[in-house]
Amino acid sequence: MPFVFYVSGHGFGHAARATQVVNALARLEPAAPVVIRASVPEWFLRASLHGLLAPHVASQRAYHHAKAKRLETVDRRLDRLAETLFKIAVASVATWLLLKAGAALDLLPHSVRTAPRDVRTLVSGPSPDAVLVDARSELSEARA
Repeated sequence: MPFVFYVSGHGFGHAARATQVVNALARLEPAAPVVIRASVPEWFLRASLHGLLAPHVASQRAYHHAKAKRLETVDRRLDRLAETLFKIAVASVATWLLLKAGAALDLLPHSVRTAPRDVRTLVSGPSPDAVLVDARSELSEARA
């Protein structure tokens, strides 16, 4: 059952006395809801009921501070990961561009310039016949 207090708004004396009664009641019945209707400023009631509200507010405040700290840590780690992945992407593109430029300027050997036709070639390497054919075509091109 909730307790409802109506406090006279004529000065702060009545409100000060009522908050003492509310604090005492809260110690006796901590689970009982309390409603205060008064014309005094809310800041006065909050300051007077600080002992009543503090344990609940303090635990929530600690929870939210810990949660904010965890989120900041996750945010920093995600930023570092994104930065690292960006650097890897830039290095990959730069390597690809260098290989393309080297192939265009004939600075790379033919085996590096030609891409394998399928994945099996990457794993097992080119067949000896293919290497022989490539070598013959390079020799005939070089003689011409």
